[in-house]
Amino acid sequence: MRHPPTYGHDVGDQLLRIVGARLSGAMRGDDLVGRVRGDEFACIVAGSPARDQLRQIACNVFEKIASPQKLEGLQISVRLSIGISIFPHDGANADALFRNADCAM
Repeated sequence: MRHPPTYGHDVGDQLLRIVGARLSGAMRGDDLVGRVRGDEFACIVAGSPARDQLRQIACNVFEKIASPQKLEGLQISVRLSIGISIFPHDGANADALFRNADCAM
């Protein structure tokens, strides 16, 4: 198994800030974006969008975040996984929704 290179905490922190900003930029104005833990982010999509709208939002997020980033002279690519859960169908509380979104990845 080949492991990705390690660039240190400073580069990792910068990359997390960039990913967070790109993620926020990929979402709509009323949506909420936050870092959950480590390298995991969550988005709460406002309203009741149709599945096709959610698919389009996910594609937009993927496109914006997956593009390579130059950091301290390094070309860094982010691999991204997206899982979607929908209230109340996939869970009636945050824990269930997070768990089901994680399974959907």
